[in-house]
Amino acid sequence: MRAVVDASVAAKWYFPEPGKVAATALLSECIEGRLQLIAPELIESEFANLLWKKSRRGECSEAIAGEILSLWAEDRPKLIRSSLLVHRALDLALQLAHPVYDCLYIATAIEYEAPLATADSRLQRLARGIVVEVLALSD
Repeated sequence: MRAVVDASVAAKWYFPEPGKVAATALLSECIEGRLQLIAPELIESEFANLLWKKSRRGECSEAIAGEILSLWAEDRPKLIRSSLLVHRALDLALQLAHPVYDCLYIATAIEYEAPLATADSRLQRLARGIVVEVLALSD
């Protein structure tokens, strides 16, 4: 089985946020080989940007952000080339009036017939009825 994860879920693997237990359970299932986590390659830059923001806000030090990025290299989902998804993502963005970068996650879920795990409540709302299933983790 597969599941698509976005950066909002990945953040919960490393930071004490609402939804951490559910996000960590997904990662554990992946580590145990029961679930394959996938994401468009865009997640790499989104996750690094998330670390930058947390560092700027004082939620973690620059050193901790660097350590987390090193851990991310081991934990990150299987990356799907965004170029394979961008046409569908653009169609979705135009249909939903929502940014292409978020629609890449929806497009991945559609393409791989996989649930979408996200803590982004707007993305959850938009994806419902479009993807196989939405795994809503708390913001």
